[in-house]
Amino acid sequence: MKLIAPLWQAHLAVLLFGLSAPLSTYIGLPSVELTFARSFIAGVLLLSLSASRPHRLWPSLGSSWKEGLLLAFHWYTFFRVAIEGSVDWALISFATYPLWTMLLEVLVLKRRPSLVEWLKGASIMVGTALLIHFNLGPLGLDIILFGLASALAFALLQLLNHASPQEKSSQQLAGEQMLWAALFLTPFLNQKAYLSVDVNWILVLVHGVLLTALAYSLFIAALRKIGERKAAFIAALEPIYGILFAVIFMNLNLHWIQILGGALVILPLFLRNRKDPL
Repeated sequence: MKLIAPLWQAHLAVLLFGLSAPLSTYIGLPSVELTFARSFIAGVLLLSLSASRPHRLWPSLGSSWKEGLLLAFHWYTFFRVAIEGSVDWALISFATYPLWTMLLEVLVLKRRPSLVEWLKGASIMVGTALLIHFNLGPLGLDIILFGLASALAFALLQLLNHASPQEKSSQQLAGEQMLWAALFLTPFLNQKAYLSVDVNWILVLVHGVLLTALAYSLFIAALRKIGERKAAFIAALEPIYGILFAVIFMNLNLHWIQILGGALVILPLFLRNRKDPL
């Protein structure tokens, strides 16, 4: 990992994150079973890596259950949209999470957003409205709402993570949250789904090992070197990477309204306040 420059490390991690939605459509598992497998595999790997460090025992799950519940809901709704709806709506609706974050900070933390942040929010809302109007007929109201709920759950998760104690490493916290997510999903599993001949177990392992555990480890390692601002800028590329992959390798065709709406949602993520550091 030290041989890869931190910026490229971050880009590789975000590229892997972006591939999770397109590749989920080839796995052959429903969203609950896929989310459980992804969470369990990645959680065990991340906690094993954390426990292998000197003077560190296998960590307890601690008080990460709230974050684990939100993570389970976020991933379940995200993959349900990708598998039962469309990959592009899953990725673009996820990109609305900065708007939810801003609204939650206003309501919960009583923070006053800047003019630039309000303009970003307005652009995201207009783009989302265009996409909802375009996709409502083909996808249905439930898939539309699941996409927005996934972004809201992710925004709530980020607020909880920001307020969490700092004595644990990010890798350990993520591993704990993923195992909690797997635990919460256990009662809803259909075990027969794993016995289907249509399940691509190679892609299941790719999802858990490469697209989750490795991607998260790469991103955290890069984050410590390049800072939160640059990392957030690169993370905004996730829906772009995912949609480009779907267009090139899955023959995804986008209507001009989808392109316009997606641009209004995604491009504001690259804008920053004048006072923000690079």
